[in-house]
Amino acid sequence: ALSLAVSGSVDEPVASVKVNGQAATLSGQNFLLDSLPLLEGNNNIVVTATDLAGNSASTARSITQDMTPPHISITVPTEGMLTSLAQIDISGSVDEPITALTLNGGPVAYTDQSFNLSSVPLVEEFNLLTLTATDRAGNIGSTSVSVRRDSIAPNPPLLSQPLSPTNQAVTEINGTAEAGSSVALSIQRPDGSQELL
Repeated sequence: ALSLAVSGSVDEPVASVKVNGQAATLSGQNFLLDSLPLLEGNNNIVVTATDLAGNSASTARSITQDMTPPHISITVPTEGMLTSLAQIDISGSVDEPITALTLNGGPVAYTDQSFNLSSVPLVEEFNLLTLTATDRAGNIGSTSVSVRRDSIAPNPPLLSQPLSPTNQAVTEINGTAEAGSSVALSIQRPDGSQELL
């Protein structure tokens, strides 16, 4: 946990000053507590001064300790998305107010705790898109999503040459194609029509 130094002054000589019950060091009418432990979240700090006649008065301040990095949720695109597009949109939200948001190191616009980035360019093949947010306390949180761009048409399939002419009603055609691609076969009839097999 972090700690905080608390200092100030009083308007008359005092017998003691306590900060959340801990005795502060006096120097004339000035006081100092070197280290007041803070907890995550809201912390109330109460300073109580007691004068030489035994009269006491208090004042309070509130300080929030935030050591939790912001959490970023990307709704679009999904992890591992495959696209042929040269640009995509990125949208999502952050779970707390922020002061800065970047995409792969460059600043981007956001509204409140939401972001909607248009026309983000992609390179061919692998793209790692990393969003980094900074909250009001200076904590930094990041998340990434990978997108693969494939805009290059596959090479034509390599097919075996069927026996022609043939007196068989059924013939077998074998071949190979790019991994992950689909192959559609069609036959052209003597009358010029085509039929998808």
